[in-house]
Amino acid sequence: MMTSLQVTWDSSLSLRQVLLIIGSLLFIFVAYFAVRILYGLLTFPDRPKALAELERDLAEAKKFLRSKGIQM
Repeated sequence: MMTSLQVTWDSSLSLRQVLLIIGSLLFIFVAYFAVRILYGLLTFPDRPKALAELERDLAEAKKFLRSKGIQM
């Protein structure tokens, strides 16, 4: 005589498991953006040089607009 073995799977999650999953996802999300911000701060180009480039680009844009008859 052959008997079958039944295996049941409880698919319900407890509140503690749900909170653990949410907390883990939140931690990963915050850690990712913290690393991105820190990396951006550490690799940001020389600020005075970047400001000078920005001012030069703005001057070129104003010159272009003036050539089209737009006063700023």
